[in-house]
Amino acid sequence: ISLSMAFAASVGGRAYSLTNAIFSYMGKNKNSLEGRYDGLVHDGVNLNSDGTYSKNTTVTTDIVDYYGVYVWHRNNVEQNTFDTSYLKLKELRISYSLPKKLCAASRVFQGVTFGFFMTNVFCITEWPQFDPEVAALAGSSLYRGVETGSYPMTRTYGFNVKLSF
Repeated sequence: ISLSMAFAASVGGRAYSLTNAIFSYMGKNKNSLEGRYDGLVHDGVNLNSDGTYSKNTTVTTDIVDYYGVYVWHRNNVEQNTFDTSYLKLKELRISYSLPKKLCAASRVFQGVTFGFFMTNVFCITEWPQFDPEVAALAGSSLYRGVETGSYPMTRTYGFNVKLSF
């Protein structure tokens, strides 16, 4: 029996996620749930007509404008820039070779090996979208540090048989 694993890791680095900006702006991410149904009361104070201040109790009812214009506007680069550190298990392979005596008894095979493999097994990251290894494509050039609608990693499974004559 043999087992092999291929890991990849990156520590540090930051990237801007346009996908996160658009999903947040459209209310598709969890970060836009607060206040969706009952409004928000923001921390702060209000200036009263007599010149004194009182704790804010005003409910923001137009939550779409609040998130779309002030919080999750796609030009809000700071809110949509994230750490790209990750640890990935890129490939896992397990194989089993039949004993040589069993193969010799067949009088046909010198060796028989069965194997199973998986790619893109897992990714541990704080990146909010699909894959922290991001780049933007402009013409024929790739620009690191900007993610613009990347696809998730594709996980594959496979089985193989190796016959030696």
